[in-house]
Amino acid sequence: MAPTKANAAFVWRQFIDLGRSNPKKSKRYRCRHCQKDFAATSIGRPKEHLAACEKWQGKQQQERQAQDEAGHPPPYSEAIQKKITEVGVQHISQDESNSFAYDAAAAVIAGGRPFSLFESRRWHYFFTRIKPGWKPPSRAAITRILPDLYQELLDEVFQRITSSEWFNIIFDASYNVSGHRIVNISVQIPDGPAFYWKTFDTGDEQHTAENWVKLIWREMQKLCGGDLSRINSICTDTENTMRSVHDLLGRFPELSHVNFSLCDSHGLQLLIKDILLLPFFEDLFDNVTTLLTFFSRSKLQLQRLRTCQRTRWNGITRALIRSVITRWGSQYNSFFSLLRSRDPARDWSIRKDVRGELRSQGCPVLLPEAVRIIKDNSFWLKLETAIAVLKPVNDFQHASEADESGIAYVVNRWLQIKSKWAEMREADQFPDVPWDDIDAIFKARLDKQTYNIHWVADALRPDTTGPNSKLPPSVFARVQEYLRKHLKNNDEYHRALSEFTHFRMRTGGPDGLFNKHSAVYDDGFKPAMAWQCLLNQGSILARVAVKVMNTLVNSVPSERSFSAISFIHTKARNRLTPVHADMQAFIFMNDRVLDRLKDEKYAHKKRWADLEEKDWLELEDSYLELFVNAQGKKVWMDGAMASTNEDFEWEGVLQSTGDILGVGTEVESEV
Repeated sequence: MAPTKANAAFVWRQFIDLGRSNPKKSKRYRCRHCQKDFAATSIGRPKEHLAACEKWQGKQQQERQAQDEAGHPPPYSEAIQKKITEVGVQHISQDESNSFAYDAAAAVIAGGRPFSLFESRRWHYFFTRIKPGWKPPSRAAITRILPDLYQELLDEVFQRITSSEWFNIIFDASYNVSGHRIVNISVQIPDGPAFYWKTFDTGDEQHTAENWVKLIWREMQKLCGGDLSRINSICTDTENTMRSVHDLLGRFPELSHVNFSLCDSHGLQLLIKDILLLPFFEDLFDNVTTLLTFFSRSKLQLQRLRTCQRTRWNGITRALIRSVITRWGSQYNSFFSLLRSRDPARDWSIRKDVRGELRSQGCPVLLPEAVRIIKDNSFWLKLETAIAVLKPVNDFQHASEADESGIAYVVNRWLQIKSKWAEMREADQFPDVPWDDIDAIFKARLDKQTYNIHWVADALRPDTTGPNSKLPPSVFARVQEYLRKHLKNNDEYHRALSEFTHFRMRTGGPDGLFNKHSAVYDDGFKPAMAWQCLLNQGSILARVAVKVMNTLVNSVPSERSFSAISFIHTKARNRLTPVHADMQAFIFMNDRVLDRLKDEKYAHKKRWADLEEKDWLELEDSYLELFVNAQGKKVWMDGAMASTNEDFEWEGVLQSTGDILGVGTEVESEV
C-alpha cells in the first residue's frame, strides 16, 4: 500500500463513522478519544482535529516518552503515521523549506561530513520529530547547494584579502587519495591567519617551472586585481623546480619587490634525510625498517610485544611508529618509538613461544632477522647515537612549523643546530660519528635553503644588536645587496644603510630612532611590531624591515589544506571530483578561520594599517608614559633622524657590531 494511503487509513482509524443522517449532507465522524462529532468530506478535517485534540496529543506524548525511556524509537513508518496528523496545521512554505535545506547543507559541508549524511532512517525519524513536514536534503541536493555556499564564502574571504594592504602567497604540490596530482595555493594576510584559496588538479601536465609560473601568475592576477605590488612574499616547498620558479618570477619587473622563501620545515627534514643516507647510518636505517616492517605485518608478534610492554610498564602500551617516506622528519619518531621499546623488545625475543617458532619449520621469514637485531647491543648503541644527532634538527623542525614562526629566526635555528653538534663533538660523546661529513652536509643544505633575505631578517632582529655583536662582512654584503635591490632610489638606499648601521650599533643621538634606549630594543616587542613602530616614525629601513619580518618561511597552510582534502576526500567518498573536493575544502578550512576572526576576543583588535591619526597619537602617548627611565628622561623614538653620509666608515662598524648569530663567531665563520 502506498504511504499516503497508509497514512490516511491510520487517521481514519481514530474516528467512528456515524454515516449520514441526511442523504444531502456530508458524513459525520466521532473521535474515539474525545467523542466530538463533526462532518467531513476528506482527510483534511480529521487531521486538523487530531492535531488539536488534547486527549489524542496526550496519549501520543505518553507513548513517545515510554519508547524513549525504553531506548527503542518507533519504526519509521509508524513515526510518520503519528506525525502526519500535524501536517494539516504546520504548513511549510517552499522558501522556508529551501532555507532549512541550505542551512543543513552548509552544516554538512563546513563540517566535512559526507553528503549522504541525512539519508539514513534515523536522521529522517529525528527530523520528523522536530519539524514534521520537512525533508532533509539528499546527497544530490547538497551537491547542488555546494557551489552557492562556496561562492558566498569566497566573496567574504576575497573581501578580507583585498582589504589588506598586502599579503603572502603559499604554494605547494601533492597528491589526493584518488591519485590526482594537485596543487594548493593559500593566502596569508598581515597580522592575520592564512586562508585556503585554491587547489588545482594538474592532470597530465608536466610539473615544470614554466608551467608553475603560468599557474601562479594567473591566480596572482585574480588575487591582486592586476596590482601585483600588493604581494609581499611567495613561499614554496624546497624542490629544485621551485627554486627555478623563484628565479623566473623574480625576473618580472612587476615582481621585483617580492620576497621569495623556501619552506624551512622541509629544509630541516631534508637535512635529516641527508644525514641518514650517510654510510655510517645506512645499516641502522635498514635494521629499523626491518623491525618496523616485521611487527606491522605480523599482528600476532605485535600483540606479544604489547604484552611485554604491559608487563614492563604496568599495563601501558606504546606504539611503534612507521615513518612516512615523504616526511623525513618522521624517521626520528620511528627511531625514538623503537628505542623506548628496547626492554619490552628484548623480553619478547626470549619468550618461549617466540623461541619455539624460531625452531619450527613454519618460521616467519623475518623472525630470525628481527630477533638477531634486537639481541645486538651495538644496534641499540647506534640507535641512541642517531637519536642524539637528529634530536636538535627534529626539535627545530617542529619549531619552524609554528604559526608565529617568522623568517627572522631561520638562520638562528640552523646555527643552533650547528652549535649543539659542536658541543657533542667537543665533548667526544660519539667518537664514531662522521662529524666532518655531517658538517659538509649541513653547509650544503643551509646554502640551498637560505637566500639573502634570511640573513637580512636575522640581522634586523633587535636582540642580535649591541657592542658585542659582530656582524660578519659576508652578512653585511648580503644586507647591502638586498637593500640595493629593494630600494631603487639611491638616496633612500644610502639612508637605509645608514639607519641599519645605527640600528646595529644602537646609536643615533639621545633622541634618535636607534639610540640604545629606543623602544625598538625593548623585550616586550616582537621584531615585526618593533619595526612597525619605527615605520610610523618615517624610517626608510623600517619600510623594508616590516615586509621582511612578515615574510612567510613555511608552507604549513598548504600542508594543512592537503590534510583537509584527505580528510574530506577519503576513499569512502572518492566520488567527489577534484573540483567539488576543492570547494568543500575551501569551506571547511575558511569557515573555521572566519569563526576565529569573528570571535569576541579578536573582534576589537586593530591592525597597524587601520590606525587613524588619533589612534597613533593615543598610541604614542601611551608609549611615552611606558618608556621613561627612572630619572624621567624620555626615551621614545621621536626626534631627529641621523644624517646620512656617503663617506661613512663602514669598516669601523664591521669591527664593533658583533656576531648576530648568537652562537659564537667561531661557529658562524665555519658556516
